[in-house]
Parts: sequence; structure tokens; C-alpha cells
Amino acid sequence: MKYKIVGLVIVVVIIFLFCIFVWPTRYRYDQMKVGNNVSPVRIDRLTGRTEVLSLSSGWRQLGVKRLDASIELPLPDSELSKLTGKASINYKRIECDVYNGSNWTVSEVTVKIIIKNSNGTEELAREYRLTPKYALAENCASLTSQTFDADLGFSLEEKQTFSWNIVSAKGTK
Repeated sequence: MKYKIVGLVIVVVIIFLFCIFVWPTRYRYDQMKVGNNVSPVRIDRLTGRTEVLSLSSGWRQLGVKRLDASIELPLPDSELSKLTGKASINYKRIECDVYNGSNWTVSEVTVKIIIKNSNGTEELAREYRLTPKYALAENCASLTSQTFDADLGFSLEEKQTFSWNIVSAKGTK
């Protein structure tokens, strides 16, 4: 009987030591690659709940729609005029840093780009739909900035210039 108790105590101590030194956390950490972006992911060892680290809101559960999410609608003109920013064209992409001064959370921005040659003639005028640059980025909340981008399919040639303006946006109120 004495050997059974000693054996049981040894097994409990081994399990305890294993839990402390070999399996030290509740989460298993991994990474998820979406395009060129790599984001940390943690998986709860007990429940299987999977979360991804968002730069703007911390750990966010995957596969669960938020209760406050609503249908995306076009921003009214009064709110659209409150979106401002700067744009650049690099490596066949347009990138816009947009400040959202509206009361909406913006998920998509449509911009019109006009490309002009050195003599001032218009080479191209086209609208592009831009989404948040990073695949796991949150939408642009009210009174915050977010980088939106899209593939242009071309680069500016030497001495070409461009102008842009926001023509529409979608989001939730």
C-alpha cells in the first residue's frame, strides 16, 4: 500500500512538473500568412478558440461576426466630405492614407484617378475601389486614419502626374 501511495505521488509530481515546464501557457502560438502579411495567431489549448492579433484592437477571435456589425451602406455626401487624405502611386499600386472625420466606420473607398502627360493632356481617368491595405486590418473607425490601397496594373511613366479625389465610400454607422 505504501508503494502505491509513493507511486501516485511521483506520478502527480511528474504531471505537475510537465505542466509547469513543458506546457507553460494556455495558448499555442502560430502565424498566419495572407498575401505578404504575416500575423500572429493564438489557439486556446483547452477550447480551440482561435484569435489573431490586430494592430488596432488587440486579439480578435476568428470566425465570429461581431454583434454590432451591420450592413455596409454608401456614406451620404455630408459624411463623404469628411474623408480626407494623401495618395501616392508606387509599384503599380495606389495607396491612400485616409482620415475619417465622419461618424461612420469606413470599409471601402472609391477614388477617381486622373493621369496627365507632361504636356497636360489627360492620359487616363478611372475609378478604383480601395480596401484596407493590410488583410487583417480593421475598418477605419470614426476620427481615425487607415491606409487603403488597390492594384493599378500600371506605373506612372516619367513626367506623368496624377490627381485623385474620393468619389464614394462604404461603411457602417
